[in-house]
Amino acid sequence: MDVGANIGFYSLNASRIIGNSGRVYSFEPSVREYIRLLNNIRINDVKNIIPYNFALCDKQGEFVLSTAKTHTGLNTLNDKNEFDIQTHQLVQGITLDILLVKTKLNLT
Repeated sequence: MDVGANIGFYSLNASRIIGNSGRVYSFEPSVREYIRLLNNIRINDVKNIIPYNFALCDKQGEFVLSTAKTHTGLNTLNDKNEFDIQTHQLVQGITLDILLVKTKLNLT
């Protein structure tokens, strides 16, 4: 699992390591970075990354995501960090246990 996958750097590396028989679940709540993640999956012709456009959190609900203008690694759900913030967007968050039940994912 790649939580806060951004553009997919770690997802792509994990994809290569585990090979075609494995799966990488990538979670990126920012629409901007999610589009970049999808493009990187497509450009690299990767079939074993399953991307999700929501936040994997400790509670379920809607959250305000602050997106950074210059360094996408500074995107945060933490409202105390106003450094380099460009926009705010409402994102969905879900817990891992709820996700597993809803999608019937088998992580074994």
